[in-house]
Amino acid sequence: MVQIPFKLQFSGTFRAQSGFHYTASAAVPVDEDGNGNYGIRDLKTGRNQFVSPVYVNQDIRISRLFTVHERVKIQPIFEYFDLFNNGNPAAIQIQQSEGPLFGTISQRLPGRQGEVALRIEF
Repeated sequence: MVQIPFKLQFSGTFRAQSGFHYTASAAVPVDEDGNGNYGIRDLKTGRNQFVSPVYVNQDIRISRLFTVHERVKIQPIFEYFDLFNNGNPAAIQIQQSEGPLFGTISQRLPGRQGEVALRIEF
């Protein structure tokens, strides 16, 4: 947390990471190696061979503490999550039977969100 002019308090978090690894799967359980064990993993590709898109996120918070009385303080708070509105992946299409859809993002995390709060201490 950093105090900037006008006694505003500023804080934030930045997170960037490479995409998570995932394994391709078949739509229907099959016994690919003939050992009697059925599974959905495609044995033609390696385990965790594929990588999803990168994840980048920036959250910020700005607040200021006002003293109303010796024992009463008010703090307005403004927070933004995913400030740059990145389309971060939440789920990937891993079934190879889906053809051209394989490896595409099937679900994304929520985009930019803002929050306003008022904290009262007494």
